[in-house]
Amino acid sequence: MNIETYLQKIDLTLKDKSSKDIYLIYIMIIVVVFFLNYMIFWKTSEATYRTVQNKLSIIQNKLIVDNKYLKENTSLILQQLDIDIQNLKTDVALNVNNNSYIKNKIQDISSLNYNETTWGAYLNSISVNAKKHNIKILNFSNEILKSNKVFDKMININLQSTGSYNNTIKFINALEQSKFVVDIYAIDIQAKATLITDLNISVWGIKY
Repeated sequence: MNIETYLQKIDLTLKDKSSKDIYLIYIMIIVVVFFLNYMIFWKTSEATYRTVQNKLSIIQNKLIVDNKYLKENTSLILQQLDIDIQNLKTDVALNVNNNSYIKNKIQDISSLNYNETTWGAYLNSISVNAKKHNIKILNFSNEILKSNKVFDKMININLQSTGSYNNTIKFINALEQSKFVVDIYAIDIQAKATLITDLNISVWGIKY
């Protein structure tokens, strides 16, 4: 009812106005409405415009950098870079595997430094190999060494044996075929009534 009342008042007001005056009034109303909308939405529109403008500027700068890079680096160079990257990845994977293998082996050997049972097993293997290759042990002595070095001798062995030449060579080779680091640093073979062989052996270890 209030709206109808206002509309009637407007009609009465415009009743005595000329068409020119009515058009002017409409124009004024449109201008006022536009001005109010402009004032209300200007700040929001301006902020949105600046955000879009900043994003556009960033994209343009990236395009400039990318275009410059592509001009300086031909497709052949880029392909070579891909190949180099793949080769580096392969080398890294190989080094990781090698390092893991070496680490595990060092750990295996290092445990021997502190395990007298394991050292005894190697000493026992001398008797086993002598029996296997028909070698007679004449004298046998060993000394377990104490060392604080990372890599050093852990045990010295003095061994005198007798047997045929071929069996003696097989016996010596068997002593070296071990998971230990075996150093036969002195060999003395003399042919008397029988073949006598004196061996000086050092077994090395790694302290991990």
